[in-house]
Amino acid sequence: MRIATYNVNGVRGRLDVLLRWLEMRRPDVVCQQELKAPQDAFPQAAIEAAGYGAV
Repeated sequence: MRIATYNVNGVRGRLDVLLRWLEMRRPDVVCQQELKAPQDAFPQAAIEAAGYGAV
C-alpha cells in the first residue's frame, strides 16, 4: 500500500497539477494539505473521476 502526502496549496487553482500527480504516482491513500477551499467548493467530482474518494 502506498500512502502519500501532497501539499496542493490551493486545490481549485492547482487541480490540474494534482490530477496529473495522482495519475503518475497512483497512491492508494493521499493526505492533502493546504486545500484552501471550503468544503462546498472542493472539486469532489474531479477527484472521484480520477478514481479516488474524499473525506
